[in-house]
Amino acid sequence: GSNRTVLLRNERFDLEQQVAAGGASAADHVEFTVPAARADEFPVGTYDVAVELIMPDESDPRQSNHLGMVIAPNITSLPASVARDGNGDAQISISFTPELRAGQQVSLLLGNEEVLPESFTAPTSTLTFIARDTEAGNRLARLRIDGVDSPIVDRSMDPPTFFNLRIDIT
Repeated sequence: GSNRTVLLRNERFDLEQQVAAGGASAADHVEFTVPAARADEFPVGTYDVAVELIMPDESDPRQSNHLGMVIAPNITSLPASVARDGNGDAQISISFTPELRAGQQVSLLLGNEEVLPESFTAPTSTLTFIARDTEAGNRLARLRIDGVDSPIVDRSMDPPTFFNLRIDIT
């Protein structure tokens, strides 16, 4: 079909957004990318995704079945090195996309340790976490928003590798 548009719906935030569809020459699939300039219009969470298109020899658009999709947070400020203070606490600042919205739950996972953020006012794309009485070491970090973790594995590589999302606590 022609005039393909991807429709994304997030019930929690009562959002319905459209994104231009790519892959116009392919008859069996549609590709799309959330434009970086519009990232904050799509909060982290679960979405219903459908495609709207006009079939050959028809004039009215049709909508495909709906599938589930998750938008995950993307950490933009790592790797980093952080020094502990005299109490063994490490203050860690994390920048990410898309912005955190009011009511979303967030934590930073450092290896097996979960750290809650300092107080914040939403929306924000930078948070401060204090890992209390933490041990020194180099840890893989993940940001968890509403139960959705930032990706840590680069599956475009063969074999897959970890992204360099590490925090070196000294």
